[in-house]
Amino acid sequence: MKKQFICLMLLALTATLPSCDLFNPDDDSEDNIVLVNSDITTPTVWLASNTYIVETSINIDGTTLTIEPGTTIKFSAGAYLSVGQHNNVTFIANGTPEKPIIFTSNSATPAPGAWWGLWFYSNTLSNSSMSYCEVKYAGQYDSEAISVEAKMTMINCTVKYAKKIGIKSTEGFVLFTGNTIEDIGTHAISINAKGVHTIGEGNQITCGSNYGILVNYSQIEEPVLWKEQTVPYYLESPLDIDNAFTLMPGVTIKFNANGDIEFGKNNNTTFTAVGTLEKPIVFTTAASSPAPGAWYGLYFYSNLSSNSKMKYCIVEYAGKDYDRANLNLYELNGFTIENCTIRNSSGYGIYSSNSIWSNLSNIFTGNAWANVHSVN
Repeated sequence: MKKQFICLMLLALTATLPSCDLFNPDDDSEDNIVLVNSDITTPTVWLASNTYIVETSINIDGTTLTIEPGTTIKFSAGAYLSVGQHNNVTFIANGTPEKPIIFTSNSATPAPGAWWGLWFYSNTLSNSSMSYCEVKYAGQYDSEAISVEAKMTMINCTVKYAKKIGIKSTEGFVLFTGNTIEDIGTHAISINAKGVHTIGEGNQITCGSNYGILVNYSQIEEPVLWKEQTVPYYLESPLDIDNAFTLMPGVTIKFNANGDIEFGKNNNTTFTAVGTLEKPIVFTTAASSPAPGAWYGLYFYSNLSSNSKMKYCIVEYAGKDYDRANLNLYELNGFTIENCTIRNSSGYGIYSSNSIWSNLSNIFTGNAWANVHSVN
């Protein structure tokens, strides 16, 4: 009888104790915490029912990582995800408006730069995608929050509280629309010039003064179109255009002291910059205190096609060195400049050498030497 009573008591006591998950020893049974401290080399799914703590640098190589909508991933100081550095990887992190995927700091009091970031290397496959993701507090050691060396899709994602640059891209994107970048230290995006045209529409980008989309030097040799964004494009060095190049109304390009754009220097080039009265296309200095001669200017060479056109554009504060003009025309056989405002050059508004071009209803003001100077 005593034995039966003792057994019944033990069963009752056991029923009141919390159960343990013997099959997931790395999980916290109360909060479903999963510690991530080893590389991922086999197909893996991260579940929304768990919170993942990335404790170190994690390489994802030769496999697929899929992250469920609503999943939260937290990073310790010095931690990051390295995707496709050595072998092909597909990375799928597609949340929803109701269940975003969160990449954030594991600190109780996070600050910008609390962890490194997400790094997508060249072996990241083009079917990789992020949608409705939030990436916060990244950029440790002045790294960008997201670095992308391969083309992938980013839709409706948010990057905020990055220490410096939000997103750095080498090749551009498969698709980049509806994204929000805000509350970051410097430029929202740093991108190679050949990839700028892949930045799509519907993005909401805010930056501090004199920051926006940093365009790194390269030669553009394929037809491209740059779309209006909520911040300017910034050029810190010369950019060569050697194919069809189109700017949409409302585009603003700012140049630092070494910036310029050269059109048709090596190959046939068509330049189309047609703004509107309400949305002019602006070429100006990046200096916080604008002054004439702050950047070199726009240069047009003999390979520019005769149907190239600028309309409702503003070109200002150029004329550094060379022929000292906002616009420099060399041996052109046709180019239309119409309803543009050309002002505050340190020399000429337009310098024309052996060129045929149309000067239609343009406004010239504040050019130090002359509005138009022609040499034949």
